[in-house]
Amino acid sequence: MKTIKGLDEKPQPMGDNVPATVMEQIPTFRDMFRSAVGTALSKSGDEAIELFEIGLKIKRAKADIELEDAEFTKLKDKCDGNQAQWSSHFHAQVALKLRSAEKAVTELKEV
Repeated sequence: MKTIKGLDEKPQPMGDNVPATVMEQIPTFRDMFRSAVGTALSKSGDEAIELFEIGLKIKRAKADIELEDAEFTKLKDKCDGNQAQWSSHFHAQVALKLRSAEKAVTELKEV
């Protein structure tokens, strides 16, 4: 089980003093993860259903989400593939959020 924290946070823009109107247009991590599974090309109907179910789970989650290892791996693979076509600056922040969830599990195992 892996926990992704801060689904409703937004990735930070590169510039300083970003106007509020621009910040409003930046999607939350929740929206980005849903976009990753929603725009992904599935290899089969079964994978399409799995991605759909992960998207629903992300949609319904509170501020944090716990995903089974297989669900997390599928989400991570789709985010890594970047079919949603995020710019590298935002793609990197998605990758860092996922790595943070993996690191938290590793640290728990070491204790």
